[in-house]
Order: sequence, then structure tokens, then C-alpha cells
Amino acid sequence: MPDAAVAAVVRCVETADALAVPAVLDLRGPVLRDSLAHGPALVKPNRAEAAAMLGFDASAAPSAAELAERLVGDGAGAAVVSDGAAGLTLVSGDGIRLVGRLSEPLQGNATGAGDALTAALAAGLAEGVPTGRDAWAETLRTGVAWSAAAVLQPVAGAVDPADVARLLPRVEIEEIA
Repeated sequence: MPDAAVAAVVRCVETADALAVPAVLDLRGPVLRDSLAHGPALVKPNRAEAAAMLGFDASAAPSAAELAERLVGDGAGAAVVSDGAAGLTLVSGDGIRLVGRLSEPLQGNATGAGDALTAALAAGLAEGVPTGRDAWAETLRTGVAWSAAAVLQPVAGAVDPADVARLLPRVEIEEIA
């Protein structure tokens, strides 16, 4: 990404912070790295993107939880690292560590699932950053359901609210050490 684009994203994060609006970022590479210092409320890379940005070889990358912890340590308020069928790992600055996934993986078109997840996370933070295990678990549960609902669609970017409602009870949330 050109330097001007990186600077523009950083300015957006700074502006959001100044206005007390949670910034939710689905980025990778230098723009993610540079934005962390400005304290986005939440970042959502996938495992490969997080590993590459943090300087790990994909074949020797740490767990999604370790990557999320590093992202929070580098300035994010919380990090959700997606890892395919293994689920979504959330680490927050207030010490919450959760994994969310469906009880059984779905078959379908994964194109757009990460975007649906980011939309769900942003919607979840629209009223403010969650505090406590239950609030983060509900935000993560909704993100898993939206992402899974997107997989069921033949066209990227579509989410059927009926699918979300049907999938929510199938989302498993567990605490991780």
C-alpha cells in the first residue's frame, strides 16, 4: 500500500480515537503495523496476515491466540484472529481470551466471510467497546454467525439474517488459557 494510503488510514484511526468512536480494522501488512500505535479498538487479521505482519514464517507461526496477544501488546484494544475452520480467537486488552467456532464446519463459498465478520464486529462495537467476558463472548458469537452465514451464500458479501438466527445457537465459545 502506498505511503499516502497508510497515512490516510492512520489519520482515520486518530480521528476515531479523538471522537471516542471505536476503530475496527481489517488490514494487513504495513498499514496494520503502523495503525497499531494509534490504538484501534479492534483489529481482525487472519492468522497468515497476522503472522506475516509480525515477522513470522507461515510454516512456523505461533497460535492464533499468541498472534492476537502480540497485536494487543502492540497497541490494539482487542484482536480477533481468524483461522478458518479452527475458528476465531479473541484477545482483549482487559484479559479476555476466547475462541468461537461453529459446532460443525460449513461447506460453501468462504469469499466474503471475513468481511461479514468485520461488519458484525463493527456493529457490535457501535455502542462502545465490550467489557467483560459475557459482552465479548456475545460480540464474538455474532461475528461467527455472520461469517458462517456469508459462507452459505453463492455471492460474496451477502448475509441472510435468517441464516444468522439459525446459526447463532450452533456457535461454541470457550475460554482459552
